[in-house]
Amino acid sequence: MTTRSALLAFTTGAVLTAIAVLLLFPSPATGLPETIPVGGGVTARVTLEGGATPWMLALIAGMGGVCALLAFVLGTVSKRPAPALIRALHPDARGQAIVEFALVFPVLLVTMLAIAQMALMYNAKNVVLYSSYAAARSAVVWIPKDTGDEAPGEINQSILSEKMRNIQLAAAYANVPISQRASWVLADLGSFGAGLEAVVVFIDALLSYIPLASELFDYADRFAYAYALTWVWLGETSNEAGSFTAAGWPFEDLDFPDPHGDVSVQVVHQFYMVVPLVNRIIGAETPTPIEFFWLDLLGSDDHFTTIRATCTLTLEGQDPPS
Repeated sequence: MTTRSALLAFTTGAVLTAIAVLLLFPSPATGLPETIPVGGGVTARVTLEGGATPWMLALIAGMGGVCALLAFVLGTVSKRPAPALIRALHPDARGQAIVEFALVFPVLLVTMLAIAQMALMYNAKNVVLYSSYAAARSAVVWIPKDTGDEAPGEINQSILSEKMRNIQLAAAYANVPISQRASWVLADLGSFGAGLEAVVVFIDALLSYIPLASELFDYADRFAYAYALTWVWLGETSNEAGSFTAAGWPFEDLDFPDPHGDVSVQVVHQFYMVVPLVNRIIGAETPTPIEFFWLDLLGSDDHFTTIRATCTLTLEGQDPPS
């Protein structure tokens, strides 16, 4: 065995491992098509942003290189099977099972964590799909109404609009089951976040002595996350694949003159990647979608993936003139 051969084995193993990571992890949910026509005008889209960060990719590639080097060394020292080689080098086989477990356990652990994170993402896709239906159902009821500030068929895409607030609330309520606690996410924002988390933990401990109070507080904490990290766009879909086009920018006035026309609603949700290690590969530090640019301004280093779902329904007609 030469140094050149050993270096070649290490490099080959590292390169092949890096290629496998780059091919698999940018789109880890290969079983989840990007666009899924569900029927009834409902289309789900899953966007998995990420890929390994450079240091994480280097670490994983290095581990692959080391494994390749060990296999090369064992293969060149003896042509006998590895267990026979180990017995020849050291007849005492005590501890062999522990060594084998130590070699296999890291791979098994990462695999199980990846399966857990993928299951959570698949569930989140279904919830956001329902969220888009809830938002569209609210839109077809509220857009034709006369609220005083907005005439029937008119809506402003901002929280200043009563109609838009109700549509946003419908989407946020539906996304609460897949939302993280807002205080947990804010805890990463320096001393302010740590102080806020301490206050929330203290309040939660006090409320634990009151029946159902702690559960309601937990729901409110998760709703704060769902509301802040769920965005709603109004627009229209074209072609059978359900390609969505936003009707305007935030704060822009929209007009739906046809009281029985179609309206498409797209819900964008930043899903929090909670599973350790895997979240740094799948939900690695990537540019934040324009809808949640403020996450970058706050300096958040958490890991998310963006899920988009679209639903198209028919307006329910305008209110009769008073």
